[in-house]
Amino acid sequence: MRKRLLFLALALSACGGIRYVQRTQTGGTIALQGDPEKAMEKAREAMAQHCNGQYTVTQEGEAVIGQSTTTSAAADTREHRDNRGESTQASSRTVTQNETEWRVTYVCGYAPPPGGGGAGPPPPPPR
Repeated sequence: MRKRLLFLALALSACGGIRYVQRTQTGGTIALQGDPEKAMEKAREAMAQHCNGQYTVTQEGEAVIGQSTTTSAAADTREHRDNRGESTQASSRTVTQNETEWRVTYVCGYAPPPGGGGAGPPPPPPR
């Protein structure tokens, strides 16, 4: 049974998938899952289909989707040097880390780069 579960987990991680985080008439955000290259290929297909061909990726990167916390505890039993018996000391360690996923945000059609690139030539200098 464990071998089947391990095989299934490996098979799923080798696949690439997508999940829409949000979608509007003019664009959306897609989360990539599994193999990054295969997932991005599926995302490109989905964006092109949604936008009837032309789309512009406006943002791509990791997004925090939650946190996970793990706590580990250990007990340390030591004998005192003066032979008065043993002493037990407990310690614990808690680690919290962000859970992230890779997301691609896009708009349908052509969008000029931020900062006005593609907005035309600069104005003439003052006289």
